[in-house]
Amino acid sequence: MRLLAVVVLLGLLAAASPGSAAPTGEGIVVAVLDSGVDGTHDELSGRVESRSFQAVIPGIPLNPNAALSDPNGQGTAVASLIAGTTLGLAPQARILDLQVSAQYTGTALDPAAEQAAIAAMDYLLTNPGRAQVAILSFASRGVSASGAQTLAEQAEGLREAGILVIVPSGPTMSRLHGDASVLTVAGTDCPSGAKQGSADRARKPDLVAEHAGLRGAQAATLANPAGGGTATFTGSAFAAAQVAGAAALMLDARDGLPADAAAALLRDTAADVGPVGVDACNGFGLVAPEAAWAAAVAWVDPLETYPTKPTPGLAAPALVLLVGVLALAVRRRA
Repeated sequence: MRLLAVVVLLGLLAAASPGSAAPTGEGIVVAVLDSGVDGTHDELSGRVESRSFQAVIPGIPLNPNAALSDPNGQGTAVASLIAGTTLGLAPQARILDLQVSAQYTGTALDPAAEQAAIAAMDYLLTNPGRAQVAILSFASRGVSASGAQTLAEQAEGLREAGILVIVPSGPTMSRLHGDASVLTVAGTDCPSGAKQGSADRARKPDLVAEHAGLRGAQAATLANPAGGGTATFTGSAFAAAQVAGAAALMLDARDGLPADAAAALLRDTAADVGPVGVDACNGFGLVAPEAAWAAAVAWVDPLETYPTKPTPGLAAPALVLLVGVLALAVRRRA
């Protein structure tokens, strides 16, 4: 009976111990720089704050859906893969929707998206406490050389502020992809033997994630003004969304985990795919969310200082000398 009581007690202690439950992203905010997020969707309702950085450009026609919160639909799908109630890796994380693209017609990058993205990044730089993770999922649509340089400098500023910046891989973003301040994510479609300079990869990816046939939340459209439901999405933006979701789990599991440590642990825990070891096609490998947040829990800060024995000052030797003198005097008198 006593043994049974001990076993039950140990079980209760284990259940109540911190870190015993899987993280959900609670308390973590992920900034999504994309086409906007439909915050009324059931997958995201109540957990989205939106700000738009797009300006109307005279003479350039707006997308017919421009009045909607997500004219393109990509931003909503990305957000749902990060924090959707049933679709997301971190279902209790919050989304900071920074709309920067998809307001204008055409399939190329929106004319104002580059400057809008720079403005959104400035917003994060001046308000570093607003988010712990930022995903530039619009970046798969491409930016200019000067725009990429500016975004890279801003990403470095965010990294120094403790914000993990994630960018989807693609040939049009190679200048930013190669920057050490961002975590670059590609899809799992890299052909065997492909090189870093190939058209489907930028100067790196750090990680790969599933990118094809993913179910994501469907934003409201003119044809479906009520919104709701899901659709199938394919692209590196959706691969990057999964890494952002994994990062949210890590930051929930380990309070105060630095952005650099989170990036390193995501790379270290990735499942090796393709050629053995780190390769130009798959980077460090396939993201492994559970292994990543478990590693975050076990992470030890190498810069953390631990208590040590105090170093004796002058008083300690003096006291020893005084005791010795007194003992000698007592002995002589005796």
